[in-house]
Amino acid sequence: MRDRPRGLVGVCDQHSSTSGFLGNSIIPRRGRGRDSGHKRVKESPLFGFAIIEFSIVYVISPALLNIDNSQLLRYPSKSNQKKQKNTFEMSTMKAVKHQPQGSISVVEVPIPDIKEGQYLVKTVAAAHNSIDNDIIEYGLAGGPGSSVGFDFAGIIERTGPGTSGRFSLGDRVAGMVHGCNTHTPAEGAYQEYIPAEEHMLWKIPGNMELRQAAALGAAVLTAALSLYNELKIPVPGEGKVEEGTWLLVYGASSSVSQSVLQLAKLAGFRIVATASQRNHELVKSLGAEYVFEYRDINQCIKSIKSVVGDDLRYAHDSICQGDSTRIVLDCISSKGGKVACTIPVPPEKVNRKDVEMGNIDVFAVAGREYSFMGNTCPAVPSYKTLFQKFSPIFERLIADGKFKLQGTREMTGSLESVKDGFAEFKAGKANQLKLSDLFPAPVLESAEVREFLDGDYGIRLTAGDLSGSFYELKI
Repeated sequence: MRDRPRGLVGVCDQHSSTSGFLGNSIIPRRGRGRDSGHKRVKESPLFGFAIIEFSIVYVISPALLNIDNSQLLRYPSKSNQKKQKNTFEMSTMKAVKHQPQGSISVVEVPIPDIKEGQYLVKTVAAAHNSIDNDIIEYGLAGGPGSSVGFDFAGIIERTGPGTSGRFSLGDRVAGMVHGCNTHTPAEGAYQEYIPAEEHMLWKIPGNMELRQAAALGAAVLTAALSLYNELKIPVPGEGKVEEGTWLLVYGASSSVSQSVLQLAKLAGFRIVATASQRNHELVKSLGAEYVFEYRDINQCIKSIKSVVGDDLRYAHDSICQGDSTRIVLDCISSKGGKVACTIPVPPEKVNRKDVEMGNIDVFAVAGREYSFMGNTCPAVPSYKTLFQKFSPIFERLIADGKFKLQGTREMTGSLESVKDGFAEFKAGKANQLKLSDLFPAPVLESAEVREFLDGDYGIRLTAGDLSGSFYELKI
């Protein structure tokens, strides 16, 4: 195993100490620091969300982007799905795999089997996180043969045993998969088919583009863990915090924090936040009442206290490095409070025993064991239970237009374009974006009029680049 990266402590010590990782950075790098307060973070964008305000998305199947799922039907029709047997005409797919010596390559592999509680999703788009780079470059997880990537959007292709019926074949969905996990090497976002956990999926409404939805994944899951698991507030629909309750969101323009802001506002919080000046309007548009610069530490603390007084009991820290811990702890009420952290804070930096520091572990959401930095981390069943409750709620929020999506930038071409995204992150060119991959367009091989089992007529389209899949458009 390689030396532990500077700043990482207590991996897997208490189930949650991997702290979400998709939410922050712990690997030091050179040449990106621009201010003393966040210098280490700017130099080390591990897992992307701490400093990425927009998402780079790879669109993997462009021809499927604009098909409304009210028109898209898998054969046989939805009314007969309980009787149908899922079949494939082909058995292989392309996937980005972790290779030796810190590299990746696109290889042809068998289409993965789906386990209890999973769906097989045909990938349309996948979003890039800088954790993808660091896992490969530093050998933090996975290993040769492991699939890569976390965030994705696509179309339900096959249902597995033990699913609840929330989704039907042909539904447009988005979510997160735990890529680069030696325990589940066939699961990753950068591949043509993804075995996806039901509780980590959301149905995407027809007015939302899959390329944008691909960026939801880990950011939303991490934000939900912060609020509902670490800070112990009610999920939407089950109550709100006491009127006038303050929440501090530190690093509020990050991907995770953009989700925290919106979910916290729905919970009834009054929100004070920190962000760079150029992001103040963005942060306010997502729910913050007050936003302050963080570069002058003493002034930042003074500004926050001028608003919250001694009444701040809750905080979310998306940075957890540099001076963020000092600022957050200095602002917490003298009566104590709770802080949700996206990476573990070293004990020597926590100077208050009356403040509970919670660590977010989004890797554990799948409800299975996983490996990170040579450690085997146990499953956390309570996380899975939480998201079995939260995911249908969040699905309704996006359907009702109550949750805003972050910006994205697309990279098109094929799975080979994932390498370009890796190169951009490594060169420090993607700090304001979240990449999104586009898979190659399917090639239409045939079209025929046919009668559906419910008596309606439609056109059956067979697309050669989708591993033998076909879709049917109802007339």
